Order: sequence, then C-alpha cells, then structure tokens
Amino acid sequence: MSTTERVYIQRGDEFEARRDGTYSETSGMTSVGSIVSYTSDRQSDCDFQIKYDLAELRNQFSGEIPDDVLDLIEIAVATFGVDRYLERRIIAGTEVDDSDARLNTRSIVIRVPVFSDSLTTPRAQELLSTMVSHMTYDIVQFDLVQHPKATTQTSGSFDTPTPTTDAVSLFSDGLDSAGGVNQNQAENIDSEYVSLNYGNGLGSRHKQLQRLLDVSPSVFQLDYEEETNEYTTFSRGFLHWVFAAATATAQRIPEIRAFETGLMARFAILNEGWHTTRTVSPVAINLFNTLLTEELNWNTTVRNPFLNDTKREVVNRISNESVIRTTVSCPHHGRQGQYNLANCGQCVPCIIRTIAILTSNFDIPTQDLSICDWNGIDFKTRELPDRTPYELPHRNDRDTFFLALGEIAHLCRLIRDKDASTVVTEYPQLASEPIYDLHSRFAAEFTRAFEKIQKQNPSAGALL
Repeated sequence: MSTTERVYIQRGDEFEARRDGTYSETSGMTSVGSIVSYTSDRQSDCDFQIKYDLAELRNQFSGEIPDDVLDLIEIAVATFGVDRYLERRIIAGTEVDDSDARLNTRSIVIRVPVFSDSLTTPRAQELLSTMVSHMTYDIVQFDLVQHPKATTQTSGSFDTPTPTTDAVSLFSDGLDSAGGVNQNQAENIDSEYVSLNYGNGLGSRHKQLQRLLDVSPSVFQLDYEEETNEYTTFSRGFLHWVFAAATATAQRIPEIRAFETGLMARFAILNEGWHTTRTVSPVAINLFNTLLTEELNWNTTVRNPFLNDTKREVVNRISNESVIRTTVSCPHHGRQGQYNLANCGQCVPCIIRTIAILTSNFDIPTQDLSICDWNGIDFKTRELPDRTPYELPHRNDRDTFFLALGEIAHLCRLIRDKDASTVVTEYPQLASEPIYDLHSRFAAEFTRAFEKIQKQNPSAGALL
C-alpha cells in the first residue's frame, strides 16, 4: 500500500510581492517549487523547481495578469512538476509475472497558497482533485489556502466574447493537432494557437508543421531545475488546458479546442490495467469546464471536436501527405535520435496511428510509418524484426506491443463476430450507442489494415 506524499507549493517572488502590495510584473522565467513529504519547517529549500515563462503570459494580457489566472496557471505548473518529480514505480516483484506488472497508484496531497477565494471553495477543490486524479490514475487531493492580499482581487472573467476570434486551439506535432488545423479551416474558424515547450525546444518537426499548416502559435516555455523521475506525466492535459484558458480569457475567446480522436480520448479499447492517456478524457473536460464556468465565472470552455472520430477519419481531414509524414504520435520519440523515423511503431499510440494511416486515403508504405516495420514482424510467433528502437521499460518493448495488439485484436474480432449485447457484457464502456458505433468503425479499420499487411506478410492473418 502506497504512502501519501504531502507537497507544499512555494509560489514565486511575484506572488509574494503581489501579496505585499509591491508587485511589479516582470518578464522572463519564474519558478514554482515544492517541499515533498514536508515537516513543520516549510521554508526549507525546495526539493524541485519548475519554471514557466511569465513574459509570454503577461503579453497575452497586455498588463497585469489577473489573480485567479495566475493562481490557476501556477497550480497547473506545480501539479505537472509534482507529476514529473514523484516516481510512480512499477507494482512487481518475485511473485508478480512481468505481464501482470502495473504502474503504481500514487497518493498525493498538494497544498497551494492562492489569492482567489473562488478556488478555495470545497467544490472548486473537489473539481480539481477529481479531474487530476482521473487524468493521472492517482489519488490527488488539492488543499488550496487563501492568502490575504494588499489590494483587491482581480479576475479573468468576461461577459462578452471578442467578435474577431472564435477559438484558441492547442497545437502540437501530432496527427490530431494537424487534423485540427484543417478542421478549423474547413469550418472557417478563426483560431489562435497555443503550444507548450518543455525546455528542449519545440523541435524541427513542430517547426516544419507550423510552416506546412501556416500557423504561428503562442509558445509557453517551461524548464525543470532538477532531474525528473517520472515519464508518464498524465497531468499534462491540465497544464495545456490552463495555458489555453489563460489565452482565451486574455483575448475574450469563448472556446478552447483540444483535438484528440474519440478512440484515444475515451480509451475504452484496452482494460483499466493499461495506463495511458486520459489527457483529453470527456470526464476530465467536463470537470475542468465546470471549474471555469461555475467557480471562476470565465466565459470559455474546452471542446474536443474529434470526440466521435476514429484516427483514420481525422487523417483523411489532413491536407497533404507531407503533413502526415512529419507528425509524431509516439511518446518516446525524443529518445530515438539514432533513427530517421520518430515513431517507434510498438507503443499503443503508434499502433492506433499505423492502423489509421494504412486505411486512410494516403498510400504510405509501412516501412515509412515507424522504426519497427510491421511487414517484418512475425505476428504468429510474436517476433519483432531486427530494426526496432531500443526497449523502454513497460512501454515499447516486445511484450507490451504484443499484449496490447492482442487485446485490441480481441475486441475487434468480438465486434465483428458477436452481437452488441455480447460485446457490451465484456466491454461495458461501449454501452452507449455512439461509443459503440465509434469502436465498430475502428474494428472495421483494424480488419482492413491487417488484410492489407497480410498481402506481404502472411503472419498478419493470425490477428484476423
């Protein structure tokens, strides 16, 4: 049973000066740090610090950042820092088979000083705690403590949206993000774009996509002061939403667009033992929107236009093949610099991506899709080709790939061969008709993809 980690967040100098009434907004990077498993001595040195670019945030408001915006930004930054700092560990041991190993559920209390009384209500704290716990698969409790402020509280709420801009859209180097740009164009949506840079630069692919799609995002910079211990970082969706929401309040924009296909956003396709993204989960979106509109009175909400789409349907919205070849779905691509391709081909996001592209309107050879060429896999004996990325524990190794692929194949065969009531008995998450229809379309795409692979690789028939 895991112990509870208690984290006291130390806000930056800007918070202290604003509290004392001597605040003068500065530019550059500002630090948010914390003490982990703190004692009564909360003024000791931080165990970790994470910085974000205050200057870009100030530019959005053309002046002083409202108190509740600053509070929510630094809550999200601190949460992401805690998520990166506290190692999740693997539940395993001498009596646990490797195939049964699962990521640990952490128990974390995060105490944050804030100015806004809207964030200290029991409901606001419950909304935050429930949302981040859902996203991270952890038990996270926020303890938000109001600090007195020398001047009157300021708020990012607005009543009348701007007449010129329709949305703020999150922009990354992924397929869904690229499809989102084309979707905005198709709907004549005038959108601002927001990107986050986690300290190492946005990378050549992100910059290339900016050129190909003709977008110029506002970029918010984050840097880590200490070594990070955890790579899952499921809280990143909260971080992205908050910076987009701050941009929306600054420019009085009513909608935030977070593009993620319904298959990955809902993630009913694998059982709960598979820890993967809930960064655009509809449950989390609803909780965040309730916090924004009912607790903070901000007149903006997050929406996922791709909630009812498969990845293939999104790929077919993309304007040209160069965009698809440039995008990255793989969370491991930063560690694969020795290869020309960025997508490993073995993790769950790469599995969904490969199926989508193989069944799309674009004719891209399998060897150009990922480092691990599916035409070289023996699906019957479960052997990978020689050219595969080096193994990352519990993510894109051989066992994880075949376990995930086998479970996806099982669901797709079940949908293909059995009636809906039988499928829903085993996968109750699919009980809703629209969700069932979404997964039925994906099952058909899975079958078409492996029939296509089978023409050059007969072992692919083992999954059909």
